[in-house]
Amino acid sequence: MTSRDGRLTRQLFTLFLAVALVPLLVSGLLSTTAISQLAERLQREHLNHTTKQVSHQVLDRLLLARAELEALRQTERQPTQLPRAFSQLSSTHPSLVQAWQRAEQAPAPRTGPGSHPIAHLRVLHATADGNSQILMALGPTQQPDIIGEVDAHFLWEPIGLEDDGHWRVEDHAHHPLRDSPGPANAVTSESRLFLDAELGAGEWTFRQSTTLAPANWQGISLPLWLTLIGALTLLGIAFISHVQIRRTLAPLAQLTADTRRLAAGGHTSVVQVKERNEIGDLAEAFNDMAARIREQFHAIKGLAAVDQGILAGKSPHELAHELLHHLARHYPHVRVMTSWIESGNTRLHILGGNGSHDLRLEAKQISLTPDQWRRYIQSPMRDEDGQGLVPSHPWLAFAQAQAWPHCLSFPVQDGDKIIARITVCPTDAAPTTDWQHLAGLRDRLSVAFATRRREQELAYRAVHDSLTGLANRYGLHDHLDQQLAQLNDGHVAVLFVDLDHFKDVNDSLGHEAGDELLCLASERLQSCLGPDALLARRGGDEFVIVQPGADEALASQMAAQAVALLGAPFTVRGRSLVLGGSVGVAVSPQHGRNRAELLRCADVAMYQAKAHGRGCHALYAQDLDAQSQERVRLQAELRQALLRHELRAHYQPRVRSQDGRVLSAEALVRWQHPTRGLLLPGHFIPLAEESHLIEDIGLWMLDAACQQMADWRAQGAPMARVSVNVSPRQLATGQLVEQVQAALQRHQLPATSLELEVTESLLVGDARQACQQLAALRSLGVMIALDDFGTGYSSLAILRQLPVDLMKVDRAFVKDLGQDEGALAVTQAIVGMAQSLGLHIVAEGMETAEQARILIKLGCHELQGFYFSRPVTSETLIEAMQQPYTLP
Repeated sequence: MTSRDGRLTRQLFTLFLAVALVPLLVSGLLSTTAISQLAERLQREHLNHTTKQVSHQVLDRLLLARAELEALRQTERQPTQLPRAFSQLSSTHPSLVQAWQRAEQAPAPRTGPGSHPIAHLRVLHATADGNSQILMALGPTQQPDIIGEVDAHFLWEPIGLEDDGHWRVEDHAHHPLRDSPGPANAVTSESRLFLDAELGAGEWTFRQSTTLAPANWQGISLPLWLTLIGALTLLGIAFISHVQIRRTLAPLAQLTADTRRLAAGGHTSVVQVKERNEIGDLAEAFNDMAARIREQFHAIKGLAAVDQGILAGKSPHELAHELLHHLARHYPHVRVMTSWIESGNTRLHILGGNGSHDLRLEAKQISLTPDQWRRYIQSPMRDEDGQGLVPSHPWLAFAQAQAWPHCLSFPVQDGDKIIARITVCPTDAAPTTDWQHLAGLRDRLSVAFATRRREQELAYRAVHDSLTGLANRYGLHDHLDQQLAQLNDGHVAVLFVDLDHFKDVNDSLGHEAGDELLCLASERLQSCLGPDALLARRGGDEFVIVQPGADEALASQMAAQAVALLGAPFTVRGRSLVLGGSVGVAVSPQHGRNRAELLRCADVAMYQAKAHGRGCHALYAQDLDAQSQERVRLQAELRQALLRHELRAHYQPRVRSQDGRVLSAEALVRWQHPTRGLLLPGHFIPLAEESHLIEDIGLWMLDAACQQMADWRAQGAPMARVSVNVSPRQLATGQLVEQVQAALQRHQLPATSLELEVTESLLVGDARQACQQLAALRSLGVMIALDDFGTGYSSLAILRQLPVDLMKVDRAFVKDLGQDEGALAVTQAIVGMAQSLGLHIVAEGMETAEQARILIKLGCHELQGFYFSRPVTSETLIEAMQQPYTLP
C-alpha cells in the first residue's frame, strides 16, 4: 500500500488479508498437527518392529551358537579355530569353569517340571568392559561337557545395525545384559524373548529408545513447507486484492477530489465510471449534484451579498435594490417588484424592474392609511377569474397586465404579520420556473425587516420604562443633557416626584397591585405636563418631570398640581387607596447647570418635602444641602449605634381604668447619641425604615423587652406583660415566630408575658403569611394588639379576619376628644366595635383629664398617655408601680 491509497482502500485491503489469514493459519495448524501425529505413529510402529526383529536376530544367534557348540561336542576334539559365535571355548579352561560356577549361584528358572534343556545359558554380570559375560554350556548342569563364552560382538551385532537407537537388554532378574545411555524424553519400544525352552535362560527384555524425528520432505521439515506455502498464498491474495480494490475504488478517489474542489467552490469534472454497480450509481448521483450545486453557487453568492447588507444595517430600500438586481440575474425575462411600508410611516414604497439583464429600476411611493395597508396586504393577487392582478393594486402600472398576465405574490412575514410583498410576473414564453431561490430571498428580506424592527424596539426599550412606557433613567439623562445643551438664557425645571407610602401598598397588596398603582400615577402626572415636557420613571416609585422654559414660579405651580393629583384616592383592585406624593423642584441655571447637579438638588428638595410631613412640594434652597448631608451622616451613625450598644429601651405605663394600677407597659426605643444626647424615634426610625435597619432594631427591642420583663418577674414586680412594636419588614421575612420563640426561651419567659403590636396595613390584601405567623404566636400565648386602627386601610371585613386580642384607639382620635364631636363619635364607634368582638381596649395619646374621663366612660380597659406618664426607664417605672395612679 502507498500513501496515495485512500483510507477505504487500506481498510478493505486489511480486511481481505485478515479474512484470508485466519483460514490459512487454521488450516496450516490443523495440517501440521495431523501430519506430525501420523509421522509419530509411523515412527512408533517402525520402532516396535525393529525392536522385535532385533530380539529375534539375537535369538537366532544364540541358537547358532548352541548349534556350533553341539557340533564341537560331537566331534570331541579341540577346534583349531574358534567358532564365530564364541570368544573362548573349553571344557577344562579354569577361567571358564570358575565363571560358570559363579553363574550357577543364581540359576536360571526352569521352564517347568521334567524339563531337560539340551543347553544351559548363564550370565556373569559386571565384566571388565561393562557388558555382561554370557556363557553357554552343554551337558550336565554342574559339570557340563563343554563351556563357551558367547562373543559379544557376534551376539549384539543386530543391535549395532540400528545406529540411531539406544538399547537396553535385561535378563529375567532385570540385570542389564547390554546397556547404552539413551536420550532424554526418548520414545521407548519393548520386546520380550523367551529362552527357557531352548536355552534355559528365562526371559530377556529388549528395550529400544530413540528421539522421534520431525516429518521432512526433501530435507525440509513439513511445518516449514506449510509455512512457506501459506506465505506464498497470502502474498498472492494480497497482490490480487490490492489490484482489484484499487481498480474498483479508483472512481471513489476521483469523487473525493471533486467533492473537495466543489466544497472549495472550484470547478469539477464529470466522473466517468464504466462499471454498472453501486459506485457507478454514486458517480451519476454526484455528477447530478455537482451540476445543481454549480447552478446554485452563483445564487448563494447573491444571497450572501443580501446577508452582508442585512448585517451592515442597510435600509429596506437598499436591500430591495440589491434583491431586485439579484433576481434579475437569476430569473431572466421575469418582472419583479417589492413593496413595503416603513414602521411608523403611512407611505407604501414600491420598487420594480423591467425583467431583463439590463435592469432599470423604477421607484414609487403611495400614501396609505393603516386600514388601507391592512386591506392591501390581505387582498388576493388574482381576480375571481384568475386573469391577472386585481386592478386596485398599486403596482398594476408596473406589472403591465396585458403583456405579463401571470403574476405571483410572495408575502414577507414577521411572525403572523405580513410586512412586505415580492411580486413576480414571468412572460408567457418563460419556462416553468422553480421559485425556491426567490423564497430564500423572501426569507432574508423578512429577516431584514424583523432585524430592523427589533433594533428599533431595542433602541426604544433602552430609553423607556417597560412598565409605564415613560422614559427610563437613560432616556431621562439623554433628554436632560440635550435640553441643557440647548439652553441659552432660558430655564429648565426638574421636578423629582416620589409616591408616599408606596412601600406599604407593595407589602400589603403585592407587587402586581403596586405596578398597577404606578401606571395610574404616571397617567395622572402626564395630565399636568406642559408643552415639550418629559415625564420619566427614574426607578421604583420615583418620577422626574423635565419642563423646558419653566422658571421657579411655573415649576412650583406644576409641583403643586402634581401633589394635588397624587393626593386624590386611587382605585386599585376595587380598593380606594390614598397615598399622596412629595415633589422636589430644582431649576437651571439657578440650582445647577448640568444633569447630575440638577437631579441631586431636586432629590434633596424632595426629601425636604417628606420631612415637612409628605404630600407637599419644596423648592431647592442652599440650606437643604446641609440638611441632606446631616441625614446621610445620621443614617451612617445609626448603623454604628447597633454595634456600639447605644440604643435604649424606655417604657410607657398603661393604667388600668378600674383602679389606676399599672399592669402593663409599652416598650419604646431611644437612641443615646454620644454627642446629641437622647434621640426620640421620630429622629431615626424613618431612616431605619429606608435603610432596612428597622429589622435589626426590632429584634434588639424584642430581646431587650423580654430581658427587662424577666428582671421584673425576678424582682416580684406586679407587671403582667410588656408590649413591643413589630415592623412590617419583620413580618415580611416570615421568621417572626422563630425569633419570638428564641427570645422567650433565652430569657425563660412565659409567652403570656409578651404582647406584640402590629398595624393593620400589614394585613391588607393577600395576608395569609402574616396571619399564619400571628395565629401561631397566639397559639403560644402571645397577645396580639392592633395599633392605629382606622388611620390606614381599615375595613370591618379585615378587622373580623385579624387574629388579634387587643385594639388600640389611635392618638389621632384621642387628641380631639372634648373639643370635636366627630372625634367622639368615631372613638365611640371604634370602642363599640372592639367590645362587640370581645377585644381588650387600650387608648393612647391622652394628655388631659377630660380625655381620660371620656375614655373611661366609653369603656376602655387601659389608658396610656402623657397625662399619666411619659416613657421612662425601667427603674423609674418600678417606682411608679408602687402606688396606683389617681383617676380623674
